[in-house]
Amino acid sequence: MKTVTSIINNSSYLSQLNSDQWKSFSRSIRQQRNFCECCKMGDRQLQVHHLFYDPSRQLWEYTNEEIVVLCDSCHKQIHEQLKKFRLCVFRYLTPHLFQMLNGCLAVGLTKYDPLVFMHALAEFTGNENLVNSHAKAYGLETARSKK
Repeated sequence: MKTVTSIINNSSYLSQLNSDQWKSFSRSIRQQRNFCECCKMGDRQLQVHHLFYDPSRQLWEYTNEEIVVLCDSCHKQIHEQLKKFRLCVFRYLTPHLFQMLNGCLAVGLTKYDPLVFMHALAEFTGNENLVNSHAKAYGLETARSKK
């Protein structure tokens, strides 16, 4: 699997960004949504952000569910946080565990308000006794108990 950096630094990617197809696609998406999907502001310059990259597709071949519209400030912040997330998460998770985490996050974020879900997740993971009791219920050991 290619890294995001290798895809973005690829000359094909850069030429796609300058293509008429991308300009038309991104303009259409920005006009449809007309506000930053992160901060909800509409009076800012907007950008299209891909939620993932598939090297077999052109930049304009993504569905509405695979992209978000962000203002410049939120777009920069998202990339900074994604970099931190990758450095933290990929160090500890195998691909299978990452798939499980992604599924759990998808369920939680779909079922609950994202802010409420994040607070609950932080509360849960910050309570070592709660984590240990759930791990024990599933016949697992926590990372701390393995040390």
